[in-house]
Amino acid sequence: MPDPRTSFEVSPCPNPSFRHARLHPALGPKATYSVVNIARWDSVEDWEATVRQHFVRTESNPNAPL
Repeated sequence: MPDPRTSFEVSPCPNPSFRHARLHPALGPKATYSVVNIARWDSVEDWEATVRQHFVRTESNPNAPL
């Protein structure tokens, strides 16, 4: 069982291929981000399909990262 002082469960996603996610705090005070999200999916393909469905590039900037 994870230490409740160092990780936090994230609310479930309605996508059936999403398993769970946990937010982990940064390892030091100078880290760029204060938390890191680690998510579990059934497959890379399921994750990619969800990203494509919810995060799309606009025609004004087709090379923008997702």
